[in-house]
Amino acid sequence: MKSNRPEAHAFLDQVRLKRGNESLVQSFRNTLKANKRQAIDYLNDKNIRFPSVYVLREVISKEKLTNELANRSRLALEFINNEHGHIHGWVQTLHPPLLWMIQSGGQEYVDPHYLKKMDGAAGLLTVVYGDRSVLPAFASMLFFRCRNHLPYHDLVWAFLEAREPLSLSLIADRLRSDDHKESDCARRMLSFIPGIDRKTDNKGDEQYRRFCKWVENNGHFLYYKGETFDTTHHPNPYVTVRQAKYLGVFVSNYDGKPYAALSNKESRLWKQLSRLNAEEQEILADYSAKLRGKDQQLWKKWLSQSMRKQMQEARGGWQYD
Repeated sequence: MKSNRPEAHAFLDQVRLKRGNESLVQSFRNTLKANKRQAIDYLNDKNIRFPSVYVLREVISKEKLTNELANRSRLALEFINNEHGHIHGWVQTLHPPLLWMIQSGGQEYVDPHYLKKMDGAAGLLTVVYGDRSVLPAFASMLFFRCRNHLPYHDLVWAFLEAREPLSLSLIADRLRSDDHKESDCARRMLSFIPGIDRKTDNKGDEQYRRFCKWVENNGHFLYYKGETFDTTHHPNPYVTVRQAKYLGVFVSNYDGKPYAALSNKESRLWKQLSRLNAEEQEILADYSAKLRGKDQQLWKKWLSQSMRKQMQEARGGWQYD
């Protein structure tokens, strides 16, 4: 249950948000001269947000305050200052600081180096720690950057590397946004899905319904291809394994292979379908999935026929050459 009370801000956050980064640095220096203990207590406030610590990182280093910091802030700064990206030896302790960085500072901008390090933190959370709980925060970060014309390609990569197709709903929800920057960004990310047109500005609700239908029909049969905006202008991160959709078997999105071993009959049908062209595969896979959902017995009867007869029925009785 959410509280109706306003969010508690640490003193240093209040200074930064009201008066800016330069005023924060000067105010902290003044406090440090007048009362070092008070300055350290401000830094270690449990509610402090990562951007404030980041802005003060040079002062902290120059005044040799690093060892006075709470572990969360100290480890976050060590990560920030680590230019090589090696985390061996402290991987077990870095997870909470990275979460704090993302959750408290994901929707802020300080400088390009800040964005780069936030992207690095996001990548570690999904790739190294396998943490999918942060995906809503990643989505919020992504659209913050879209709205403010900030780079987001590396963040998209970190989001997709979670390999969680249903998380795309966090992106699809913005198709319905009144902010055209958000809806355009969502369309760009989801343009690999049939029916989601990057050039359409006023059909958010319709495109969202198409997305939901696509996930419903293909969610269990998706393979993570891994394309991002760094590799192509029109990335296609997920592709449907048509053979799996045709047979109704679930696949791993890591390699597109079935979770369970196929029977001899399933293996034969998988190979037969693979020999057809992409259009024919799609026709049979779509028809098979629809028939299976409608009538299991009728589907099994249809599946026992030759693939030529299956195609005739799938095409509505047209001759299949």
